[in-house]
Amino acid sequence: MKIYRPGQIASEGGLYLVVDRRGRLTGSKRLVAEGNRFPPTPARGHKYVLLGMRFSGNAALQSHRELYDAHAEDFHREAAGNR
Repeated sequence: MKIYRPGQIASEGGLYLVVDRRGRLTGSKRLVAEGNRFPPTPARGHKYVLLGMRFSGNAALQSHRELYDAHAEDFHREAAGNR
């Protein structure tokens, strides 16, 4: 899993989750387009991880949100290492 810091340039667009210093999900998420810089995180030391989906348009973006909402618990469990 690749981790990005605020200010880095996104190598691919998608839905990114914010994780704390220990790698736990914070509940915050950001949509970042390819080539854009990651915005500041809510707290110092937090970073970004790609949810595992890429987007190229609004229709795909909507489906990603729906997928995340439907499977949020699974994403949190996987990110914590409890598959």
